[in-house]
Amino acid sequence: MHNSPATPTGVASIQQPASSFHPAVSAWFAQTFGQPSPPQQKGWPQIAAGKNVLILAPTGSGKTLAAFLWCINDLLEQSLTTDKETFEKNHLGGIHTLYISPLKALNNDIEKNLQAPLTGIRETATQMQLDMPQIRVLVRTGDTPGDVRQKMLKRPPHILITTPESLFIMLTSERAREMYRTVKYVIVDEIHALCGQKRGVHLSLSLERLAHLCRKDFVRIGLSATQRPLDRIAAFLGGLTCRPRTSDFQTLDLLPRPVEIIDGGQKKDVDLKIISAVEDYGNLPDDSIWPAITEKLYGLIQQHRTTLIFTLMRAQAEKIAKRLNDWHRHQTRAAEELVQAHHGSLSKEVRLQMEDKLKRGELRALAATSSLELGIDIGSIDCVVQLGSPKSVSRAMQRVGRSGHLISATSKGRFFPLYRHDIGDLAMIARGMLDGAIEETHVPENCLDVLAQQIVAAVSVDEWNPDELYQLVRQSYCYRRLSRNLFDSVLDMLSGKYPSQDMRELRPKISWDRVNNRLIGRRGARQTAIMNGGTIPDRGYYGVYIAGTNIKVGEMEEEFVFESRVGDIFYLGSSEWRITSIEHDRFWVTPAHSERPRPPFWRGDFFYRDYETGLRIGEFRRQVQERMSLPNVVEWVMETFAMDRWSAENLLAHFAKQLDSTGALPNDQKIIVEQFYDEVGDPRLFVHSVFGGKVNAPWAYALQNKMEELTGVEVQSQFDDDGFILRFIDTDRPPSLEALLSLSPEEIEERNVKALTTTPPFATRFRYNAARALMLPRTTPQRRMPLWQQRLRAADLLQATRKFDDFPLIIETYRDCLRDALDLESLKRVIADIQSGKITVQYVQTEVPSPFTGNLLYNFLANYMYDFNEVRLSQHARALEVNRELLHEVLNNGPVPAIISPEIVQNAEQYWQYRDHQRRARSTEDLLEIITVLGDATTEELRERCDEKLEDYLKQLQEQGRITLLDFQHDEIAPSKWVS
Repeated sequence: MHNSPATPTGVASIQQPASSFHPAVSAWFAQTFGQPSPPQQKGWPQIAAGKNVLILAPTGSGKTLAAFLWCINDLLEQSLTTDKETFEKNHLGGIHTLYISPLKALNNDIEKNLQAPLTGIRETATQMQLDMPQIRVLVRTGDTPGDVRQKMLKRPPHILITTPESLFIMLTSERAREMYRTVKYVIVDEIHALCGQKRGVHLSLSLERLAHLCRKDFVRIGLSATQRPLDRIAAFLGGLTCRPRTSDFQTLDLLPRPVEIIDGGQKKDVDLKIISAVEDYGNLPDDSIWPAITEKLYGLIQQHRTTLIFTLMRAQAEKIAKRLNDWHRHQTRAAEELVQAHHGSLSKEVRLQMEDKLKRGELRALAATSSLELGIDIGSIDCVVQLGSPKSVSRAMQRVGRSGHLISATSKGRFFPLYRHDIGDLAMIARGMLDGAIEETHVPENCLDVLAQQIVAAVSVDEWNPDELYQLVRQSYCYRRLSRNLFDSVLDMLSGKYPSQDMRELRPKISWDRVNNRLIGRRGARQTAIMNGGTIPDRGYYGVYIAGTNIKVGEMEEEFVFESRVGDIFYLGSSEWRITSIEHDRFWVTPAHSERPRPPFWRGDFFYRDYETGLRIGEFRRQVQERMSLPNVVEWVMETFAMDRWSAENLLAHFAKQLDSTGALPNDQKIIVEQFYDEVGDPRLFVHSVFGGKVNAPWAYALQNKMEELTGVEVQSQFDDDGFILRFIDTDRPPSLEALLSLSPEEIEERNVKALTTTPPFATRFRYNAARALMLPRTTPQRRMPLWQQRLRAADLLQATRKFDDFPLIIETYRDCLRDALDLESLKRVIADIQSGKITVQYVQTEVPSPFTGNLLYNFLANYMYDFNEVRLSQHARALEVNRELLHEVLNNGPVPAIISPEIVQNAEQYWQYRDHQRRARSTEDLLEIITVLGDATTEELRERCDEKLEDYLKQLQEQGRITLLDFQHDEIAPSKWVS
C-alpha cells in the first residue's frame, strides 16, 4: 500500500517500468501493449516517486495512460489493505484521482477509454486468481444530471473526470467540496489549451484552493502537445509554495514547486501540401473562389476514408458543408449527406451524433472550427484540410495532428488558400511545422476579474484572514507578482468601498471586518459565484429548439435573431430549419427545405498573428524577393515551402505586382508607408507592417490619436495582420512622415492609454471582465440576461466608476487590452528598431492602392459603409435628453403618462430603506450593512429591518467590536443608537 505519493512501495525502472506495478497491472500491460512508449517509460518512475510531472508528447503516444496507470495501480495497492466492499463503496473517503480537461466531450471519451484498462486489469486478475475490487469512475460536468450529482455526494468515485468550471463549482459547494479532501493525484490534460488564457488563470487558483482544502500537496500531472517554453508551462502547472517572511504578510518567500519535464522525444512525420484551387487568383471564375474550392475538396474527400476540414469561423464551416453536400447530390443524385458542420454553437447531442456517424463511416467528412482541435475521439482521420491561414504554427500542428492518430502514422495536412495573400502565410506555417518552430505561449498574469470571482467563492464557504488569503493567491503562478495594494483594491471593491446606492452592481459581495481582520461571505454570495462561475464570456446566444419538443439544435447570435422573422428558413448543422416562433431567449424551428436558405453568422473572436510569427513571415518575404530573378525560383518555392505549382506561381505573381507598385516588399526589416487618395479625395496612409494584428492595433490607435491632435481633423483607422490604414476626413493635406515616425516607445503606451477607452474592444472587454468579477450576475440559472441588457448595465457601471482611478475592473480592462489583446512590448521593440535604423521605413505615393492593401481596404469599406448613419459624438458626449411634451405631440399618443407613479415611489422607498422583504437582515453581515449605509439607528428602527434574531446579531457585532451603542445619558429625549 502507498501511504503517500512520496513513499511508494517500489519505483519502476526506466528499462522495465511495469515491473513494480501490481502483478495484475503489469501482466495486463504486457499482454496488451508489450513495451511502453517513451512518455510512459519516462513518466511512470517520476509519478511513482511522488514528483510533479509535465508530459510532452504528440497525439497517439500513450500519454494519457502514462498519467493514469500509476494512479490506478496506487488505488489497487490501497485496496489490498481495505475491505473489498468498503473500498468499492468508497466509504473511507473521497476522490483519489482528479482528471481535468478543457472539453466536456473529451471527458466522456476519457471515461470510456478508462474502462478498457480497468476491465482488462480485473479480467487479468481473475485469471491470476486474484480478487480485484471495482474502481469507480464518474464524470461531473455541466451536463451531468442532478440525480447523478446527488449520488456522487453520498458515494464519491475513486476517479473523477471534470472541467475547470465544474471543479470551481464543487469547491464552492458546501457538501461537494468535502469529496476533495482525499485527492492524491491531479491530472490536467491539454494544459497547453488552458495556460494561455484566463480559463487557465481561473484553474490555477482553483488548484491552490484545492491544495488548501487537502492540507497536503497532491501530485500534479500535466499533459501537453508540443508547446514552448516548457519551463513556463511546467511552472504554471506547479504553482508555488509560500512562506511569509514578515508578520504583516507584506513580504513572502515564494518557492516554485518542482515539476519534472518529460519530453516524449517523438516527432510525428507530416505530409504537407499547400494547394491552390485556381490557376490565377486574379481571374476567378464567377468572381468567387468557393466553386473551385468545393470541387477540389470533393475530390480530396473521395480519395480518403475520413477527412477533417478546419475553418476559422463557424459560418465558414456551415458554408463549405452545404456547398459540398449540394455538389455531392448534383454529382450522384444521392440523398445522404457527405459532410456535416461541427462547431461550438451546435448542441452537445447534435455534435455527438456527428462524431459517431464519422466513426461508423456514415459520414465521409466533418467541417469544423476549434471544436475538434483537441483530442476528442472521432475515430481514425486520414486527411486534415485547413481552409485559409490558421495564423499560427502551433494551431496548425494541433489540427493536422488529428490525422494519423497513432504515433507511427504520418499526419497528412492539406492547406487551401482562400485568397492570394493567404499563400504567404501558409508557406511560413508549413515551413514552421516541418522545422518544429512553434510560437511561445504567454500566460496572463494578475487578472483582477478572475481574482475577484475566486475571492467571493473562497470567502463564501470559509471565513478568511486577508493575509492568509493573499498568501494562497500568490501561490498561483499567475499571481506570483501580485502586489498587496492590488489585492486590497479588489477586496475594497467586493466589500462595498465604492458608492452603491445608485448601482446595485457595486453592492458588497463580502464583508471585510477590519477590526478583527476577517473576510466574511455575504448572503447570496455563494449562489452568485456558483451561477456565474468561470471565465467564458456570455455572447448573448439564443437557443434553437425543435418546435413541440425540448430538443436543442444549437444556438445563434442575438444579432442574427433580431434580423430574422417567423417563416424565415436558414441552415444550421447542415440541416435547414423554418422559424415558427421567437421568444426572449430562444426560438423554435421545424425542419424545412429551401432552394436558397439563409446562411447563419456569428461574430466570434478573430485570430491575429503574433509578433514572432510576423517576424518569420517577414523573413520569408525577404528570402523570396532575393530569389525572384532566379530561373528556378518556382521550383525552389514549391520544394522549400511545401506547395503546388499553382500556389507558387500565384505567390510570385502577387509579390511581383507589389514590387511594381511600391518598389519593395514589406518584411521584418522594412516598413512601407504608402499614401494614396480615395474616391472623394481624402488622403489615406497605409502602413505595411508584417508584425501582426496585436502589434498593428496599438500602433494604429496611437497614431490615430496623435494625428487627430496634430491636424485637428477626424482620423479613421483599421488594422489587420499586415498593416493598418489611416483615413483623414475632410482634408487634402497628408500628414508629414516625420510626425508618423516621431512616436517614442513611451509615447506609444501613453497614447494607447488615452485612446483605448474610445475603442470598441475596451467596452467589450470591460463587460466581459465585469461579468467575470460577478458585477453583472445572473440571478436565476435558467434565465439568461439579454445581450443588449448586459451592454447597458456594463456601460452604466463603466460610467459610474470612471471617476475612480483605482477601480479594479477599469485597471483590469487596461491590463487586458495592453497585455493580452495587444502586444505593446513588441510594438515598443519595433519603434526602437526604427529609431536605431535596424528597421528602415520607405515612403511611397501611389496612384492606385498596391495589391497588399486589398484585404484591409475591403474590410475598411465594410466597417465604415454605414458610417453616415451614425451620429459622431465626442469622447465626452452626454446622453440625449428629450422634451416629453414635444415627443407626445409628434407621436400623437394621447395623454402623457406619469413619469413616476406613487406605487413606484413607495416600492423604491421600501427597497432603499431595507424594509423590502428581500433586503431585510438575515445575518450579522446584513445588519452591519444596514447600520453602515443608513447611519445611526435605534433598536426599534433596526427591528423594522430585521426578520428575527436582532438581539443575537447586535450582540455578536458588539462583541466583535464592529458596532457600538451610543447612550445619550444626559439627554432624556434622545434614544440610544447603534453606529458602526
